[in-house]
Amino acid sequence: MTEFSFDEPSEEPGRCAQHFSHPAVASCIDCGAGMCRQCTYRGVDGFSRCPNCARPTDVLDELPEPEEAQPSWESSSSDVPARGASVTRQPPSAPHDTIPWESRRGSDFVALWSTVFMALTRPQTFSERIDFTFTRYREVLTFGIIMGTIAQLVATLNLLGHPEQFERMMEMMGLPEPMTPHNFVFMTLPFLPLAAAFVLVLKAWLAHLMARIVLKTEAGFGPMLKVIAYAEAASLLFLVPIIGPYAYKFLFLFLVLMGIRTAYGATTGQAVLVLLPTLFLS
Repeated sequence: MTEFSFDEPSEEPGRCAQHFSHPAVASCIDCGAGMCRQCTYRGVDGFSRCPNCARPTDVLDELPEPEEAQPSWESSSSDVPARGASVTRQPPSAPHDTIPWESRRGSDFVALWSTVFMALTRPQTFSERIDFTFTRYREVLTFGIIMGTIAQLVATLNLLGHPEQFERMMEMMGLPEPMTPHNFVFMTLPFLPLAAAFVLVLKAWLAHLMARIVLKTEAGFGPMLKVIAYAEAASLLFLVPIIGPYAYKFLFLFLVLMGIRTAYGATTGQAVLVLLPTLFLS
């Protein structure tokens, strides 16, 4: 596989910085390097980037064939990614490795625990390793529902130790007949996964709408669903007494912030604006 150079772009105009024998058909919006047809990636923001500056969601652009294109002495056609293929920018010394839930190198339980452990101990690395070309969203949603159900379960069981909160909740719901906390818990247990799924999709949808407004992106719902679902790994912190809910909120928002930056190439300020609606649901 061809290794693209990380050197400074060529100063000669009209030539590709990676394949000097190829004429440039575009310039990178980030570094200004000339790019031939084989090196031009287009992002969801509509800008073209070279392989060195390409973001995880960028794809090889469908540019027209140059009139006098010559074979490159640096690579063969078999070394060039197919048109429409996704690219993940990684330094040559650090090959891309995704999170355990997506690589599934062990059982489902091991993959689940390894993913949660990475999110809790290395949240920034965790966010950077999310593979946004992984499109099996049912598995992503399953992860988010499992973790969200844990949070819902802990919050529900917490009512058993705080009868005053339970009575206040009953008054707010306006139930005509009194109900004991134990009966309420057993009645709601079967509906916890459904509630977790509803809250997860609602968070992702609100953040997706904000991303379209703030980032002016045309990306689909999938990347934001993945960001929110994997951020639910922080739900395990609900098991920590007293400070658990506060620790969950902090880590959840941090994972969402980093995920938005990675998925959309957004700045920190833009990512904060995008995740504002989730503050009311976290």
